[in-house]
Amino acid sequence: MKFAANSAAAVLLDTEDTNGPENTVYSPLSYYMALSMAAECASGTTQNEFTEALGAEDMDDLRKENASLFNSLYFDDYTAFCKIANSIWFNNKWKLEQDTLDTLADKYYAVAFGRDFSDPAVPDEISMWINKNTSGKFTPKIKVDPKLDIMKIINTVTFKETWSSKFGKASPDEFTLKDGSKITCDFMGYEADYKQVAFADKYMKCYEQMDDGFRMNFILPDEGVSIDDLIADSETINEIYGDEIKYETRKTVFSVPKFDVASKFDLIEAAKTIGINSAFDKDNADFSGVIDYENNGIGGAVIDEITHEAKVTIDEEGCEAAAYTLISIAATSAAPDPSEPVYFELDRPFFYYISDQNGTPLFAGIINDPLERNK
Repeated sequence: MKFAANSAAAVLLDTEDTNGPENTVYSPLSYYMALSMAAECASGTTQNEFTEALGAEDMDDLRKENASLFNSLYFDDYTAFCKIANSIWFNNKWKLEQDTLDTLADKYYAVAFGRDFSDPAVPDEISMWINKNTSGKFTPKIKVDPKLDIMKIINTVTFKETWSSKFGKASPDEFTLKDGSKITCDFMGYEADYKQVAFADKYMKCYEQMDDGFRMNFILPDEGVSIDDLIADSETINEIYGDEIKYETRKTVFSVPKFDVASKFDLIEAAKTIGINSAFDKDNADFSGVIDYENNGIGGAVIDEITHEAKVTIDEEGCEAAAYTLISIAATSAAPDPSEPVYFELDRPFFYYISDQNGTPLFAGIINDPLERNK
């Protein structure tokens, strides 16, 4: 809840949606789980920033929360489902820390795929894994750098559920846009003698019940109140997510437009907004939890990509939704390629010294002119 509230404005208001600014949507659950797996790969200050931003006391607390979410949310009844999948795709040119990979498999149910990232088939393989695990909703174009990419962390969430009480056939009505202009779209609605409605300062809230215990919540700002202002207010968004306002049973005329929306975000800046900073700084990032820098011949590792896509559709029957989050961890400098020769040509002034078997320097000097002779 804390993470969902803290990330809402950073994603929905402050991050550019490359699909367009009108209808933004994201999955706090997918973003949370992907960042949690990235936290497992971090150490020191970098890991502490992850746990604090994710609202966890420590890594044990974070693992328990992820396991609880996975076990309580996951179900698959074929026609209705909430499916969660995690995977790790790692470049097998690097030697990674096996304990961390084991933790990701054991605590996050993450499937690991070791691949030669120079193989041109790998990007399509990753894309098709996302496609399969989002019920065909996304087929992203995956970028792979075989020299620098260490691993890609992926979470997917796919949801389909029906309304507990079906809506009647939708009918056209007017919808007022931000600028005051009006459009006509299809609305679903009904009149109920008894419906739970909550009244808060500046907004009303109600929900539609779905099967299997899920529900869709709707927040309606008061006339003259901007929905952006509600989301940007940390106290209000925490109140909304926490369901802290009291519901009243009221006779209600309810209507909602049918919609089919999708968003795509680069969430690096959103992560910085909620307190994750060093993970993106080549001088301060610490991902030694998953890769030993010295043994792999690299200067360090950073997160250089957080891509998130989400899609939600509602109609008379119910709701479908899907999202994925992809986090890339890359080396800050590539390891030397042993197949390429090193040209060590002393064709300019150089230093030298003579040492014994213990490395003790006996003589040392500089050559500025090899043709100069001792006189």
